[in-house]
Amino acid sequence: MQAAGTDTRVVQRIYLSWRTGDGASRRIVGEFWRVEGRVDFKYLLNHRDIFDAVGEGFLGYPDFPFSADSYRDVLPIIARRLVDSDRSDRVKYLEQWNANDEGIDDFDRLALTQAWLTNDRFEFLGEFEPRDGLDFVTDLAGQSHLQHQPGIARPTEVLHFQVEMKPEFEYPVVNVLNSNNVCLGRIKQVHNRLFSHPNIGKYNVSLKLKDAEQNGVLKKLFVEVRVSGK
Repeated sequence: MQAAGTDTRVVQRIYLSWRTGDGASRRIVGEFWRVEGRVDFKYLLNHRDIFDAVGEGFLGYPDFPFSADSYRDVLPIIARRLVDSDRSDRVKYLEQWNANDEGIDDFDRLALTQAWLTNDRFEFLGEFEPRDGLDFVTDLAGQSHLQHQPGIARPTEVLHFQVEMKPEFEYPVVNVLNSNNVCLGRIKQVHNRLFSHPNIGKYNVSLKLKDAEQNGVLKKLFVEVRVSGK
């Protein structure tokens, strides 16, 4: 239970990711952040990812033409990506992403569900910071490269992680392993920042398999990340 006056918001920032397709590298091209009761957006024009993205065909987010200026009060625009309130499977969908808490707002819900749509290649990746009770779901990166067979991990199986420094990556790589020490994939960009946060040593971090997308071939592994105070 939150103490009186505690900020219950899940994230303060969401990074906009784009890629050309499944298996391609994610490019972090923009940033949304809370400010004075609203949400603003800007492109990360000095980040190496946006140069790579433009070279791969990125034309910008449809509602925000390329600009060096920030866009103000954009939450009503991006909240359209959320699942419709009258959709029959809305509750099940939100439960899958641990996003069914009525106390969170649309910005948090965008971060928790990643705001996936079937007709574009954007992901909304929340920058989670350690706090007692943090609980979110992430899909592991690297599935198309590893090409694991279905059943490599059991439903609700407890997993563990290893943090690895690699010079080609801006943040440490977080490898996720099953009980047999087989690497199942990596925590995806932005979500991996939690594991190297300066205060993470004050918390316990546990992982377990939430779900798998498979139909003869393993496509996605969804992992639940839980943080609790020591």
